[in-house]
Amino acid sequence: DEFYSDKAIKDNKKMLYLESIEEQVSFVENLGKGNEDKIIAYILKDLENLPNLISVMKTSWKKGDNPTFDKAVLAPLKKDFPDLYQTIILGRNLVWLPRIKAMAATPEVEFILVGAAHIAGENGLLAMLKKQGFLVQNQ
Repeated sequence: DEFYSDKAIKDNKKMLYLESIEEQVSFVENLGKGNEDKIIAYILKDLENLPNLISVMKTSWKKGDNPTFDKAVLAPLKKDFPDLYQTIILGRNLVWLPRIKAMAATPEVEFILVGAAHIAGENGLLAMLKKQGFLVQNQ
């Protein structure tokens, strides 16, 4: 995010956001509310696997291999923390979708940057846009 933000500032590009800072803080603040102990235990248990997971995430993201990213990152989140997945991934994607569609309807060309977890999977932005009739291509 910082790389693209700095680049936009340097190139004097206009920046818009899919959500406010307050909304982002609220997501973090309420992350796992009511399941704090379970989430901490899950994270601590998974620390050994973290380097491997990050490697898989990075490799699949670079290759545009959304099925692998979905299987490694999103499937476990959906299985172990469905409410969290609903809030931080699906809920945000559903809010962002009309905003992205509105951008696509303008003559300007926008560069839309979201986290990789928002792109992959059946509820990812790419799948949602494709269902709405947009042409989605991996480059």
